[in-house]
Amino acid sequence: MLRPVLREMSPTPQANRSGVTLVRLLILTPPMVQCDSKCSYGALYVNQCVQHMTVKKKRQASRLHATSIELMGYISLANALPGPERLPGAEPKGTPSVREHWDSDEADVKALIRRFPRFRSFMAGVNVSEEIPVQMVQRCLQLKTIRSILYTIARLHSNNPLTTTSVPVAPYLENLVSVKTDAGGNLRVEHDPLLQALDGVEVRRIRECPICGELYWARRIDKPTCKAKCAHVLRERRYRKNYLEKYKLQRDSKTEDKHRPEDTAAQSERERKELESLPEYNSARRSARPPIGPK
Repeated sequence: MLRPVLREMSPTPQANRSGVTLVRLLILTPPMVQCDSKCSYGALYVNQCVQHMTVKKKRQASRLHATSIELMGYISLANALPGPERLPGAEPKGTPSVREHWDSDEADVKALIRRFPRFRSFMAGVNVSEEIPVQMVQRCLQLKTIRSILYTIARLHSNNPLTTTSVPVAPYLENLVSVKTDAGGNLRVEHDPLLQALDGVEVRRIRECPICGELYWARRIDKPTCKAKCAHVLRERRYRKNYLEKYKLQRDSKTEDKHRPEDTAAQSERERKELESLPEYNSARRSARPPIGPK
């Protein structure tokens, strides 16, 4: 009976497009087999026999959770200006709903257009120098509404991450909900695209960066900041805080324990006793050395 011998196996399994890994085994039989001394079947060759073993790959569930393109567009638009507290006319951060008043003065709007390029591109085509800047007011009101709703949601999540509560965005719904009648006399309630983009999203993924104050969508639920640079700054701040509160105190306590007067005295006493316990040196037992030098 022929016993196949495993000669070669491909070191790296190959995966096809369907997610199945193909493991290729090359099995060779001996080139000549003789049953006994009387009969010989000659050379028996089996060039190669390829067996395909299918190993199903267990796909790991993705930890990333994407959102709609529309909501990402609104988040990017809200980041055209920095955090609410960094703008003129800001209210205290502890208020439940975020209100902004940076457009109360025309000079403030012009200064923001000069300072922030993304806000300048958002206000492109608007004549700020008009006597009655209606278009500027409408454009600023649109941006203020988007920012106020998103920042309110983000800060509500940071305070109550797992509780069911109402989001205090009622003051902003006046410009986002309209009620009309159609040609047949039926009542129609129309919602702004912002509300449609927010409908059904996971609220705890809309966050405010603790470093730069920008809004971001947390694709991973444990993502603490908006970008890698802010994450590095956050790690440094946490390390310094823990160092002052924990590590520095531990180091100081160890240093104090090491240099305590009673510990130093006890150590000196131990060293003195060890020296006294050593045998005395006897110079009489030392053999005389011959003189070194020319005879």
